[in-house]
Order: sequence, then C-alpha cells, then structure tokens
Amino acid sequence: MKIVDVKMAVMGTAWRNLTFVRVLTDEGVEGVGEVRMLNHTDALLGYFAEAVPNHILGHDPTNIEDLVHRMYMNDYARAGEIAMSAIATIEIACWDIMGKLLAQPIYKLLPAASLKGATVRSSSIPLVRASMNLTVTRNCRRLPWWRRCATPSGQMRNFPP
Repeated sequence: MKIVDVKMAVMGTAWRNLTFVRVLTDEGVEGVGEVRMLNHTDALLGYFAEAVPNHILGHDPTNIEDLVHRMYMNDYARAGEIAMSAIATIEIACWDIMGKLLAQPIYKLLPAASLKGATVRSSSIPLVRASMNLTVTRNCRRLPWWRRCATPSGQMRNFPP
C-alpha cells in the first residue's frame, strides 16, 4: 500500500481556519487529519506543497514512524510550528488509515491503551481528582520525594518520610 495523493481543504470559521487533510492510498483507503493554525494557514499549505512530493507520496501509510522521521529529519531546517502541525496532521491521517485497515478505533492501536493508570506527581493529585473526578491510586513510596498519595477511597494519606 502506498500513498498516492494528499488533498487539503481549508474551512474558515469566524475566529479560526480548520485545515483538513485527506491521505489517499492506491488501495482506495483514505485517512483524514485536521489541524487548526491561527494566522498561519497559508504557510501550512506552502509547507504541504513542498513536503507532499518530497516526503509523503509513495510512502507506506502503515509505516507511520518512518514517515514522521522523514518529514522531521530530512528537511534542512529545524521543524517549527508549521512543520510540526503538518507532521501531526499527516500522522493522524495515517493512524486513521491503520484503524480502517484493522477495523479498530485509533485509541486501541496506541501503546497507551494498555496502561492501567497514569503517573501523576503528588502535587498535582488534588488537581487531577478535581478536574477529572477520579480517584487516583499509586504506590508513592517508589519515589522518595513523594509524601502523599490518594488511597482507593479517594482520601489523601501521608506516608512517613
């Protein structure tokens, strides 16, 4: 499977432009990515005009890491806001293609889907609990600078130093 075309469409709203990118393959599978650029939409389209023939066309969309590496490293300048936004848009479109090929949602294909929890600094536990309405549990003794962590009941507990 190879990428044969990349199409861009800019949809304007009253306060921002949304740039949608469709990545088309030779097998007829297509993926969609989206990016929002404030006042840089023309620069993004200009970057795509150069990057699509140089890095994207003819590439395997299932080899996402290599494609991102090529777009990031094979240009002569350091990737900034424009290039990184373009890379993210193409990457999401390729993940969309992978999800369609495997008949799975994208979040199940990412490595984080296998994680059972999240590592949180002890100072941010109250914020996480308040913003996400979650009970955070963690063995805080592994890191000596942690002094507090939430118990399964959601109560804060002090550990000895």
